[in-house]
Parts: sequence; C-alpha cells; structure tokens
Amino acid sequence: MWVQFFIDFALLLFLIYVPGMLLTAIFRMPAPLRFSLAPIIAIVAYEMFAVVFQKVGISASFVSIALPTIIAGVIMWMISHFLKRVRSTNCATGENPIYRWHLLALYVLVGVALGLVFFVKPLDGSNVFLQAWDNAFHLNAIKCFVDSGNYSTLAVTVHMGADPNPGTYYYPAAYHMLCAMIVDLTNSSIATCVNAVNFAFACVVFPIGMYCFLERSIGFNRTAVLVGSVIAPSFVSFPWSFLIYGPLFPNLASMSIMLPAFAVAMDLFDAKTGMVERIKSGILLLISIVALGVTQPNSIFAAIVILLPYVCAEVRLLLRGRVGRFVSEKKGLYYILCVLFALALWSIFYVLPPLHAPYTMNWAAFASHTQALCNVLFIGYVRPQASLILALLVLAGSVGVVKRKSCCWMLVSYAALGLMLVVGESTEGFFKTFLTGLWYTDQYRIAAMVGLAATPLACLGAAWCMEGLKEWHGRISAILALNKPHEAVRNIIVVVAVLLLFVPCFSIPGVLSIETPFGALRNDVAHLYSASGSNVLDSQEIQFLEESAQAIADDDGIVINQAFDGSVYAYGLTGMNTYYRLYGEVWSSDETDESKCIRTNLSELATNDSVRSAVESIGAKYLLVLDYGKGDTGEGSLQYYVANDWIGVNAVNDSTPGFEVVLAKDDMRLYRLVY
Repeated sequence: MWVQFFIDFALLLFLIYVPGMLLTAIFRMPAPLRFSLAPIIAIVAYEMFAVVFQKVGISASFVSIALPTIIAGVIMWMISHFLKRVRSTNCATGENPIYRWHLLALYVLVGVALGLVFFVKPLDGSNVFLQAWDNAFHLNAIKCFVDSGNYSTLAVTVHMGADPNPGTYYYPAAYHMLCAMIVDLTNSSIATCVNAVNFAFACVVFPIGMYCFLERSIGFNRTAVLVGSVIAPSFVSFPWSFLIYGPLFPNLASMSIMLPAFAVAMDLFDAKTGMVERIKSGILLLISIVALGVTQPNSIFAAIVILLPYVCAEVRLLLRGRVGRFVSEKKGLYYILCVLFALALWSIFYVLPPLHAPYTMNWAAFASHTQALCNVLFIGYVRPQASLILALLVLAGSVGVVKRKSCCWMLVSYAALGLMLVVGESTEGFFKTFLTGLWYTDQYRIAAMVGLAATPLACLGAAWCMEGLKEWHGRISAILALNKPHEAVRNIIVVVAVLLLFVPCFSIPGVLSIETPFGALRNDVAHLYSASGSNVLDSQEIQFLEESAQAIADDDGIVINQAFDGSVYAYGLTGMNTYYRLYGEVWSSDETDESKCIRTNLSELATNDSVRSAVESIGAKYLLVLDYGKGDTGEGSLQYYVANDWIGVNAVNDSTPGFEVVLAKDDMRLYRLVY
C-alpha cells in the first residue's frame, strides 16, 4: 500500500505542475515563479472542463479532464516558443526578484523531510483516515465524483440515487476533483489517495509557494530567505494542524496555493511595476482568485487581510506623483482612511447574502483575554504547546522592521490577525462574528493565517539575530585576543536552535515532562490516524463493512444505516450504497419526509404502510447496524449523536418482523428488508 501512496503522491504533483507549467509558458516571468503558480493554473483549467462536462452531460475522468488540459498546455507552450523566436525575452526583469531553483529545491527538501518524519512515519498504514466530522463528506464526495463522472464544483453531491436531502449545490471541491482524478486512474483506495494528496500539498506545494512569497517580500535579505526553508514549516498552525483538525483538507490545499498568488498581487500593486507587468499580474491574480474560489474561498479573504497593509503602503507611493502633498503631509490621515476602508470592506462582506452562511457558525471561546494574548505572543495559537524560539524570532523581526522602517506592513498584518485570534479565542458576540465570521469563527483557521503572517517576520528576525551573533562573536574573539573567531561555535548555536524547533516530547523521570509542538503533533497523528485505536469505526467494523459490501455486491439496493455508528464512512471506503453519508443530514431543513419516517419508525416496517412506502420509494433493501443494542447509550458513536434522531433504526433487533439477518458478528449486523 505504501507503493500506492507514493504513486498517488507523484501523480498529484504531475497533475498540478506539468500542465500548469505548460499553460503559463505564455507569460514572461521567472521560471521558478511560473512553477509555483502552476497548481493555480492547472486547477482552474481542470475545473473549467469539469463544469462544462457536467453541463453538457459528458462523464468526467482522469483522461477526459487531464488530456485536453495537457493538449491546451502544449499549444500554449508552442505559441510561447514561437514568440520567443520573433522577439527577445528577458524573464528576470528589474521589476521581479530573481527566483532561484536551488533555494526552491531546498524548501521542498526540508518540507518533504519534515513530512516524512512527522506525518507519514506516524501513520498506522497508508490507508488509515482521520475519523472526524468533515471527513465523512470528503471521502464520500471523492467516491461520488469517481462513480458519477460529475466533478463540477457547481453541482456537488454525495449521492447518485436516493438522497435524504436531494439536490446539488456549489461547494469548493477542487481538492476532491484532484483526488477523484487520481483514484479514477490508479484505482487506489480513497483513504490512501487522500493521505498522499495531503502530503503533497503540505510538504511540496506549501514550501514552494512560501519560498516565492518570501523571495518577493524579503528577498533583499538573502539570509532571511535561506533560513525560511526551515522556519516556514516550523509553525505547527499551518500546514500541520490542518492534517489533524477538522479535517480542513480543502483549506490546506487553498492556503498552499494562495502563497504564490501573494507574489503576483505584490507585483500588481508595487509602485515600481510597469504597465505591461501590471496587466500581466492582474490577469494572473484574477485566475488565482478563481482557483481559490473553487478550492476554498476563505483563502481569498485571508489574502486580503495579510496583503491589505502592503497594498495601502504601495498605493500611497503611487499617489505621491498625483496628490503628493496630501500623502506626504497627511500620512496619518491617509492611514486612518485606510483603516476606515478596511472596516467598510468588512462591513460589505458581512451583509452580502452569498457570504451569509459562514457567519452563522460559531466556535466557542475557550481562553481568557490574557491567555489568548499569551497564545499569540508565544506562538501556541490554539494548541497548548508554545514555541519560545519562534516567539523570540518573531519579536526580533518585529523590532527590526520598526527600527529599520522597512516592511512595516508585515507587522501590521501580523498585529491585525493576532487581534482577530485573541478575539476569537476569548470573546463571544457581534465583534467576534464580524471579524472572524468569514472563517466560521474557527480559531484553527485564524491561527493558520497568523502563522503565515508571522513567517516573514520570523525569517527576518532569524537573519538579524545571526548578524548580531556574528558581530557579538567577533567582539568576544577580539577581547580574548583570538587570532580568528571560531566559526564552529556560531554554527553550533544555529544548529541547536534549529533542532530545538523540531525536538520531540521528552521527560526527565521525577523532575519534569516537556511536550513540544512537533512532539505533540507527531503524537496526535499517531493517535488520530491509528487503525487499532478506539475509533468510531474500528478495524473490526471496517472488516465487517468490506464483508458486507462483498456479500451484496451484485445488488444495487440502498442500505439504510445509522450514520453516527461509523457507517457514514462506508460508501467512501467500500462503495456500499448507504443512505446516510453525512453526519448532519438529519438536521437539515431540506430532509425528505421519507428520511424522517425511516429514521424514526423503521422498526415498524412489517406493520406500518407509511414506513413500507418510504422504504420502497428510496429503493432500500438492507439495513446496516454497527453498534447493535447500543443505540440508547450511543456507545461507539460520534459525540454529536442524539438517540432520538434514530429511534426507529435503533429499535430493530434480530427478532423484529421484516428484518432477515444476512451477516452477524459480535455487535454488527447486516439485515435484508422483507416487505
């Protein structure tokens, strides 16, 4: 299975980088930047074909989506090659930083190494999966994409037939589309594919994007860009937390491809950018917005928060030539107007009907104001493990940008996001919803943005600390009358600091026990992705699902199930045609009368005509029970389980009329419906 994992990993990288590089050949820009933008271009191209195919009734697959995209890419490359022959081109213009392949490779090397140690190695097999609320949708949506041939983000569903909540809807499903394309080609298990795709986004796409962002924003300090290869992935808040919480896999993908879009946006608003370059950057930024919109739109708003201070600063420079006296003499007033503009923009977002849904969610506060502030200052964010080294580096970077009066916009972004996280962790009410509602008031998503905004500050802080260390070491050597400074001493200090960023948890018996950020991360991955641990769906239940799916493989009838006993994952894992495939379906206002009748009265199948009619109308032939006799207590069910929602299913036992045992093992049953 591990061979399949790395095949899926390599295939995902091929899907997003090769066609994307071909399609971007028409743009004159440094090749490493084109490479980082390739996933954005490829995702938009794939989604365009997926939407069109769904509208005209063409079945989507790996071949039907990838092949025309690659052909289009080859055509664009040929056009670009022809244009190069008729005019001279110079990719590394004075308006762009010089992106370097060897540094990009270093970022990837570090990212992959960390991913292997802290994510892949702790996995209890390549096909394990995180048993959490959102993953029911992710696994089942990918399976439904493959089975239905509908990859469109505008017509998403997890059902092909009977549905407790009928209809399709918009959902940012580019992540699921990519997984479905891989599964369609390789016939890989969906869980293995998801793990491989997550590994690729967290350990390859994210480092490449972060390199380009740092090169564009702090490229004036070569040491800062170099140490960024280690510092960027040392924030647990992103990408690592998204692998163990939610799970927020689409957000992982969107925030990873968001970073090279930062470089494009900075080129667009840079006061020194020429008109041609500005138009090119504007086109690429629009494409990036579309890519984020079909992957996870809240990344668009994350980009706005992080880059708005930069845009305001550059617009001020642009205005100097036109209203120079105002922006020069009224600098304070200008920035007050910028703040008012930001508040007005957020007010518009708050009242726009299409953006209403995320504002209705609320993740409860869990810390005092003081504790929330400490969480931000000590880089714990939402997890209890602080990172003192990162905290010191961010502090050094913050002091440095103020002292040097350069890149102060980074500090403004970090402060604004830090305020949002403090508010989100420690308050309730309108202000919290207004500031953080676009991210469902989810503290983990806010923490990810804080970590991204802190990264360039930490890199600059590390570079300036190394400069200070070099100067300090030289002075000490001079005082001690040493012929030359011992470089080894300084290098050892740097190596120790790097190791401390990633040190595992440790204890001194009888003295103390230290839980480190990456030690806790590794432990969480091992626990949450355990195949033998205490899960909602344990290994014996998974085996029973596979046996049940095999037993009824020739029958396409609906299998009624109780979603909260773990069978919610059955369709995505085994292809079993289950009826309830999402945890929250029973709480929807759109739930059908048939579904309500089945949930609450199924045990009356043999005697109640309305129940029989409901069962017949959806084409149900089987009932799957994974926690037989435990319905009242909810033992083995997800924490949100409500027994009264499933009273009709829970009342069924081996002697209930209308139910014939097909398979039985311990507390697991597969019944045939007799009506």
